[in-house]
Amino acid sequence: MKILIDLCHPADVHLFRNFYFLMTKKGHQITITARLKDVSYALLDAAGIPYIPYGKSYSSILGKLFGMVKFDLKLLKIAMKVKPDICLSHGSFYLSHVAFLLRKPFITFEDTGNMEQIRLYRYFSNVIITPDSFPIKLGKNQIYFPGTKELAYLLPKYFIPDAAFLKLAGLTPGEKYIILRFVGWNASHDIGHQGISHENKVRLIKALSAHARVLICSEAELPAEFLEYRLNVPPESMHHFLYYAAFMYGESATMAAECSILGTPSIYLDDVSRCYVQEIEQKFGFIFNFTESLDDQEKSLAKALELISLNNIREKFRAQHELMLADAFDLTGFMVWFIENYPASLKEVRENNEWQNRFKNR
Repeated sequence: MKILIDLCHPADVHLFRNFYFLMTKKGHQITITARLKDVSYALLDAAGIPYIPYGKSYSSILGKLFGMVKFDLKLLKIAMKVKPDICLSHGSFYLSHVAFLLRKPFITFEDTGNMEQIRLYRYFSNVIITPDSFPIKLGKNQIYFPGTKELAYLLPKYFIPDAAFLKLAGLTPGEKYIILRFVGWNASHDIGHQGISHENKVRLIKALSAHARVLICSEAELPAEFLEYRLNVPPESMHHFLYYAAFMYGESATMAAECSILGTPSIYLDDVSRCYVQEIEQKFGFIFNFTESLDDQEKSLAKALELISLNNIREKFRAQHELMLADAFDLTGFMVWFIENYPASLKEVRENNEWQNRFKNR
């Protein structure tokens, strides 16, 4: 089988990484195309996954419109050469258009609910796979899986934490540290968002530094006064740092969800919270959700100081973590089965309510 996968975000590399290796081992031919977004190319290089780069994303609205035409044409040229049987992505409207033109099935994941993007691929999609917490109804082509997409790469069967990586940041075994994650706010769905104010970032760093080491991971360029806190390590090592952190505080929903699967609590700020981080907070208590309002920023700082005051933070959340992983869904295993057996697999998902049980993490 020939499969074309388009990656638009660094998180997409993680989502499809294990799928890529399992499927190529089975003899399937997979072509990866990727847009330059933050550390996406670095993650692919580190994983040893070959890919076809096709440019950097644009930040302005006019630039994004121009980019859609530009990237559509580039992908069409690649696809005509590859001749895929199936096209696969996480919300790539570029690939949805190409698959439609070539009359090939387009299967996509969706969990953010960014309607300005969904509208561009929804009607070109054969299957839209969403978490069962996803609140938006996208029609008859939508199917659900339990949990979050981060299960595809952070279940214990796919990820083993290694404390040796901590040496890259000069950390000693058992040293308490906190990860701060700031995003760039330049995606189409980020228009109108400001995130944590600079003044509150300064306050946050000063307050937390009195209790633990502070390490900052940022999409945007850091101001000079924050450079001493920058976590300057290879991006592929990030999950090891999240695993051993006391907690994560930041503006990334993906990283907050990753922390929960790793057993690390997190504080997440965004005016438009994601359905999956809300579900994790409600079911397991790993994520503490706040808005970007100044009042909530104050509350989030108080929560951060509350967490850092706890001894053996991970132990406090162990029961919730064990509960979360007890019947966790093996998303990668599902992906392999679903794609290999498509379209018969789609028929089974629609007709057999017990299909999810075969992919439980038991």
